[in-house]
Amino acid sequence: MAGPNSFFEPLSARDAWFLYAERAETPLDLGTVYVFEGGSRVPGGRGAAGVEETVRERIHLVPRYRQRIHRVPLNLAHPV
Repeated sequence: MAGPNSFFEPLSARDAWFLYAERAETPLDLGTVYVFEGGSRVPGGRGAAGVEETVRERIHLVPRYRQRIHRVPLNLAHPV
């Protein structure tokens, strides 16, 4: 449930299109693959093994990555 300080930003037409076009048989998932070498070349660095931990520690700094899509009642507008 949204709190008193919640802000809802409607999806752009392009983002909404991806949501509307996606079906179980035609997923529109996008992804990226990164290849990390083991160990760290930086003294005190965590290397490849520390990537997940670093993201977990810092994800709160990027609120966009924690947002979820909600449909507008009666589909009167693009989801927010």
